[in-house]
Amino acid sequence: MTLPMPMLGGRRSALRFRLLGFPIGIDISFLLVLAFLGFNTLDRGVTYLLVWIAVAATSVLVHELGHALTARAAGARPSIELYGFGGVTTFSFPAGGLSRLRSIGISVAGPATGLALGAILLYAQRVSDVDPNSLTGYALYAGTFVTLIWGGLNLLPILPLDGGNVLVELMPGSDAQRRRLAAGISIGVAAVVGVLALLAGQIYAAVLAAWFGFGNIATVRGQAPAAATPLTPEQREQVASDSRAVLWLLDQGRPDEARHLAETARTGIDPGVAGILIAALGDVQGGLEVVDQAAAAAPDDPLRQECLRRAQALRPVDGSV
Repeated sequence: MTLPMPMLGGRRSALRFRLLGFPIGIDISFLLVLAFLGFNTLDRGVTYLLVWIAVAATSVLVHELGHALTARAAGARPSIELYGFGGVTTFSFPAGGLSRLRSIGISVAGPATGLALGAILLYAQRVSDVDPNSLTGYALYAGTFVTLIWGGLNLLPILPLDGGNVLVELMPGSDAQRRRLAAGISIGVAAVVGVLALLAGQIYAAVLAAWFGFGNIATVRGQAPAAATPLTPEQREQVASDSRAVLWLLDQGRPDEARHLAETARTGIDPGVAGILIAALGDVQGGLEVVDQAAAAAPDDPLRQECLRRAQALRPVDGSV
C-alpha cells in the first residue's frame, strides 16, 4: 500500500536505474523504513536484516512492475518510485485518458502480480528441504510474507490503496464525485480495520488505518479554494490561453518551461492546470488534490474537466507496505 504522502518537488532518488525499460527510483527513506520494519531481525545478525531489506524491496518492486507492465500495454509511459512507506507507479496517457475498465485492470495488476509470486514462494517453502531457520529459509519466508500479506492488504477498499482506486472507478458520477464517495467509504473501512487491528494487538496496522482515514477526510469535505476577485472577459481569455500553453509544454516534455510560464503569466493560470503542473514536477499527490478541488469549484468548466482526465492518468496506482 502507499501512504498518502506527497513526493517533494525536485527531490532526486538516491538510486536510479532502468528495468524492463522503466525508469526506477529508490529513495533512501524507503530503505530506512524497511530497516525499521525489520529491526527485530537484528537478534539473528546484520545479515538477516540486509536480506529482509533486499527481499522486501524486490517484492515491492515486483508489485510496481505489475502496474507498470499493464499500463505500458495500454499505451502509457510509466515510471516507478520507491520512497517512504512504499512505492508508486505513475504514468501519463495521450489525450482521452483511460477507460474505467483499463484503470481497474492497472490497479489490480500490481497486487495480482505480487500474489502470484507469493504463491510460488509459498509452494517453494512447502516442497523444499530448506531449513526454515537458515538464511535461505528466512528469505523465502520474508518474500512470502511481503507478497501475500502486503499484496492482500492493498486490495482493501481504502484510498490510496489499489482496492481504493478500484472503488473510485465503480462509483457513479464525475471524477471528483466518484473520488469523494470512495473517500467516504475509505474512512469507514479504515475505522473498522483500525479497531480490529487494535483488538488483535497490531498497533502498527492500527496507526496505518488511522492515517488512511484522516488522509481521506479532506477529499470528503471537498473544500474548494477561496473565491478570487472576478476577472474581466479579456483576463479570463488570457488565463485560458496561458493555461493551455502550459499543458502543451508539459505534453512536449518541457516541464521547466511550463513552470516558468506559469510563474510569469500576467493573470495567472487555471488552478486545475496548476495542479497538473505541480504533479508533473514531482508532488503527485499534492497536485492531484489541487485538481480535485478546482474541479469541485467549477464542475462544468471544460478546462477543469480536461485536467481531471489528465489527473486520472497520473493518479498513483499504489505501491507496497
